[in-house]
Amino acid sequence: MASLNQPLRVMHIISGDLWAGAEVQAYTLLKHLQPDCELSVVCLNDGELSARLGALHIPVEIIPEADFNAAQILFRLRKAILVFKPDIIHTHRQKENILGSIANLLANPIASNRAKCLRTAHGAPEYAPTGLQRIQVALDTWVANHLQFGIIAVSEDLGQILKATYAPEKIFVIHNGVDIEPLQAIEPIEFQPATEGPTRHIGIVGRLEQIKRVDLFLQAAKLILTKKNLNCHFHILGDGKQKPELVRLAKSLEIDRFVTFHGHQSNVHRYIKSLDVLVICSDHEGTPMVVLEACALGVCVVANKTGGLPEIIANEDGHLLSNEHSARGYAQTIENILSARKKTPTLNKKFTAEYNAKKTIELYGKKRKCTATLTSTKCT
Repeated sequence: MASLNQPLRVMHIISGDLWAGAEVQAYTLLKHLQPDCELSVVCLNDGELSARLGALHIPVEIIPEADFNAAQILFRLRKAILVFKPDIIHTHRQKENILGSIANLLANPIASNRAKCLRTAHGAPEYAPTGLQRIQVALDTWVANHLQFGIIAVSEDLGQILKATYAPEKIFVIHNGVDIEPLQAIEPIEFQPATEGPTRHIGIVGRLEQIKRVDLFLQAAKLILTKKNLNCHFHILGDGKQKPELVRLAKSLEIDRFVTFHGHQSNVHRYIKSLDVLVICSDHEGTPMVVLEACALGVCVVANKTGGLPEIIANEDGHLLSNEHSARGYAQTIENILSARKKTPTLNKKFTAEYNAKKTIELYGKKRKCTATLTSTKCT
């Protein structure tokens, strides 16, 4: 456990199966905690997150969920906790919440000596649980109420949603933060012209899953392409189960020659920087990293008025919220932003990586009965 002038020992447990919003935020947070905490990360998959953390020389242990069942993962987590002896265990997503918290209990049944455990809720539930999923959700809720001291919500809206299930004093709103400086140094990619004349580039970035509503993006593209005064190309960056269905939709709308499916791109920020407009038309979002990244890159955003999105862009020049969650609503909003004089978006400091790390380490320290800052950790 941390003592006077010693940094807090913090273990993060995360799936790491994708390079999506939760993984990007975890990576950004860990990068900015590294100078002030002793870190250890357990990933349940060997992927881009573990590789990037390794490049930062942050210790990473892989316990591949494809090779081990839940009980085997549980006991390997217990061993990792006993070896590292963390002050704080920070989990991400449902499976990791459950296994990490129970492993922490098994590692030290004496509550006063046990690591303090918390989670980040990166977004609202995407689907209503059915069958055995209900048992897992119930167990996850029990773990949060009995084995974890807090839940970090990444937006005010999500914090209010979580208060319907958890005690209000357990909810701490800490917005996602973006690492601005390296983003601004990125060179944009040069899109190959698909049509003659100046082209406006409209994009959507994320998992190709139902909640992201890429179908609305394509339907909006169809409406925009009917306008003779706009020469546009549409870019879809990401992969997922819906890709074949979305490719068929683009063909059926007869817009496939104006749409490029780029798939997953490890250098996605180069693509974002080349866009005229980034579109977020999800049914729900927390504080999506891609929107923060777009703001940092000076790219205009058109977004659904949901979740944490109004907190980011409601009063920011260069962005517009759609008043209607429909293809027509997004098409009209995109047209409005393309016809307006482009302004350079700004980003509130509460959405920066430095501020996110500062608030997180303050929470860690407070729950360890310490006074913690990004430059020192003093325990009483």
